[in-house]
Amino acid sequence: MTSSTLILVTLVLFIFGGDAIKSFSFTMLIGILVGTYSSIFVASPFAVDMIKWFDKKKA
Repeated sequence: MTSSTLILVTLVLFIFGGDAIKSFSFTMLIGILVGTYSSIFVASPFAVDMIKWFDKKKA
């Protein structure tokens, strides 16, 4: 939810903002997309593996 609202606001800045803010908002859009991808597809499997490792170590 946070990423989608942040993307929406940054996209509005990119479309309706002036020349000075366009490059910044484009960079922010790329950063939000890469960060969201990283959180979902990289950090989640790592967290699941760590939970399994702790459960195996505890048993």
